[in-house]
Amino acid sequence: MSGPKLSEAELARLRAEQLERERQEFLRRLKEGQIAHRETCDAIRTFIAWANQQMNQVDKAYQS
Repeated sequence: MSGPKLSEAELARLRAEQLERERQEFLRRLKEGQIAHRETCDAIRTFIAWANQQMNQVDKAYQS
């Protein structure tokens, strides 16, 4: 014996709700990825600035 059958409208509503949950999860993960990307780029820029500063100090030492 099977239980009550869901109408097509109810099935469509359930599917739309599921798709919205998946969309929200995707957007959350995308935002997290964007933040991580930004932080990594900032760290790389900081390292490059530090490396350039170190190279300038070496250049000054050789120029003396």
